[in-house]
Amino acid sequence: MADYINVDIDWKEVKKKIKEALGTTSNAKMHAVLRMALNETVKGGKTEAGRSALKRYRIDDKERRKEVRDLIKTKKATSQNLTAVVITRGRPLALTRYYYKENNKNTTAFANVKKGSSGGLTGGFVATMDSGHVGIFKRYGNFQHRTKSKRKYMQDRAKSKKGIQQIKQLFGPGTSQMLASDEVTPEVVKEIEKRFDKALDRAINRVLAKG
Repeated sequence: MADYINVDIDWKEVKKKIKEALGTTSNAKMHAVLRMALNETVKGGKTEAGRSALKRYRIDDKERRKEVRDLIKTKKATSQNLTAVVITRGRPLALTRYYYKENNKNTTAFANVKKGSSGGLTGGFVATMDSGHVGIFKRYGNFQHRTKSKRKYMQDRAKSKKGIQQIKQLFGPGTSQMLASDEVTPEVVKEIEKRFDKALDRAINRVLAKG
């Protein structure tokens, strides 16, 4: 699944500005300016999207922060298709991608997804899967897990497969959900609009310089 960051631009005014600056109605030059401006804008928009999301969500590990940024992609404009897009992909992230810690009593784990929030107990426990992945898991059913031992964890997993109980991993927002939040989206859109205005001026100057 992919989500897109949409920015509304007054194309009538943009085209008018280009025509006045270039002194021509040449479609080739018009398209060249728009293509350069759009591609410069989405490149900066990708950077801004990652910065804005990570500013608000508590992902402290350097490699995990890179994972979030890498899930933000761009689609460049071409002369035939003057559309440039910032695309976000990705499923919900395991809760352990965010800040978390184990309770001293080994009965539940604490997690904090958003900066500025107090976080809270998850009702789940931390365990390592056979693949090496560390996650926070929660039991649903009659059995309550009071130890972190791998043996006990695997026994419970076997029981869950037989329908006695279910063990599910807990997740936090994915990259798409982060960027779709009420705090992040407006900030990214505003920055993209500013970047486009500056990129448009630079593109016009480049085309004028070529003659």
